[in-house]
Amino acid sequence: MIGNEPAFPIIRHMSDALGEQYTEILSHGLSIRQYFVAQAMGSILQNCEAIDDATGENNKFVSEIAISVADACLAREAETREK
Repeated sequence: MIGNEPAFPIIRHMSDALGEQYTEILSHGLSIRQYFVAQAMGSILQNCEAIDDATGENNKFVSEIAISVADACLAREAETREK
């Protein structure tokens, strides 16, 4: 799935005993999709009234919207990449 690629991997460039260069991945970090979801959720929460819901239904609704926004962004980005 598009978006599962790492958004901010932590890498280290190394050399072995013979001087050959290689890259070591220390952490994959967030996926691009997770990053997009976090950014969408932050924007949604910043632009709406405080969510105070004991049942958690409002929080679930906001998270579903954030996921939908992120998936739509990734789909559109994939379309433009193919052109």
